[in-house]
Amino acid sequence: MARKVMTDVDDFLSYGGSGGGREGGGYLERWKDRGKIDVVLHPGVKPVALWFNNWWREGRDKEDKEQKILRVMRYNGLEGDEFYQNCKGSRSRNDDGVLKVPPEIDPFALLIEWVREMIETDQLGWLDPIFDMRIGRDRKVLHASPFCGHLKSIQKNLTDEEKDQLKEVGISLKTSWMEDCTPQLNFVFVVVQYNRPADGALITVEKKTLGMAIQKVIGERIEDCRDGAKQRKQPWNGEGDPWRHPYVMRWSYDEHGEYSDKYDAKAMLSLEIGPEILSVLGEEPPDMGTLTRPGNVRELRMGMEKWWCHRKLVPPWDELFGPVEEQQRENNRSDGEPEREQFPFGANAPAEDGDQSEAQDEEEDNGPVECDWCGVAFPATDSKCPECHAEYDDNGVMVEEGLKRMKDKFRKDAEPAKPEDDFPASYSAKGKPEPEPKPEPKQTAKPKDAPAPARRTMRRR
Repeated sequence: MARKVMTDVDDFLSYGGSGGGREGGGYLERWKDRGKIDVVLHPGVKPVALWFNNWWREGRDKEDKEQKILRVMRYNGLEGDEFYQNCKGSRSRNDDGVLKVPPEIDPFALLIEWVREMIETDQLGWLDPIFDMRIGRDRKVLHASPFCGHLKSIQKNLTDEEKDQLKEVGISLKTSWMEDCTPQLNFVFVVVQYNRPADGALITVEKKTLGMAIQKVIGERIEDCRDGAKQRKQPWNGEGDPWRHPYVMRWSYDEHGEYSDKYDAKAMLSLEIGPEILSVLGEEPPDMGTLTRPGNVRELRMGMEKWWCHRKLVPPWDELFGPVEEQQRENNRSDGEPEREQFPFGANAPAEDGDQSEAQDEEEDNGPVECDWCGVAFPATDSKCPECHAEYDDNGVMVEEGLKRMKDKFRKDAEPAKPEDDFPASYSAKGKPEPEPKPEPKQTAKPKDAPAPARRTMRRR
């Protein structure tokens, strides 16, 4: 299964990889716009390492339930933890390109490897469109090489001709990650806000880079406390472990930093934990089961078969989904549930699937949603992704202005900031409104040796 619940602090530190309230189940509000937040990790629940793939599905408009739209979803993978820790990076594959730890049952992982094999054997063009998802005015196209992570592995060795081919299909190396559907790692924490303990224990899904920063600060804190205990000739009592001896931690986010330097964390030992926070820490933590449960295989196959668009090559769907479908049949038989003889998809889907999808929409509206582009989870009530700053309308559809702002981000950051003046543009340096300039009369040409007239300098924005 693509999640790993940490058993203790050592388990968390060693893990790697290439509106809430006290009623529980709430989600931490968007904090990255503020740049930092002070939190206390809840001692009653350890973090969860969650591996997922970005995918999309048919959803229903919040205002008009009859209208269908395209929604991003998180598909939690089904492979063992060993696979996900060894599925990325240059050392994850043998010389023949095959994964050293290949997938066994997860259909998403099997499809990614199938697409990659088709590219390597020239049965599929590396930039061929393979998924064309259209629902109403929404559309998203996925190309073969970015989809399976192939482009990321070869982008440093691309020829000029191959770069021209990328431009022809409208793919930029800076934004190709938007089509990457390979497994991603997030960490799920339960925290209490230091300045707002009345909100109770809240669930938050954070990116791998912040998780690694938290690992570093906890490791350094434990090392310091161990050395201190050793110097005092006393046994280490677990001090430094935030789940045994809670302390305040400050998470920070720098929008303009490099990818690996955007997030940071540090222990704030000068901030004392008051009785109100201690009261929340003693309560039962919220359940993260809905967020970390395995992906819906039936829904995934319905979408993939419906949106596959390559006309000459079709994946062996029964072969890719067969292992997990058989496993689910076995589980249903052992649980005493009625067995489904087959898995109907697309136009053959039964009516109850539509009801299930609508119920899923209602459930999703009460929790976090994921950005269409970067996959970061954030509250459904927010209109802007805290990571890539893509903006969405009230129906959850990304607006063009948000996408344009994201594309222009690097250019705008490179431009030097203009100095601010003391007075508005319509005022002079003396603080009085300046009269509108009158058109100057035409002047005859003057000799070259004549001095230029003095100009009045003014301060403007």
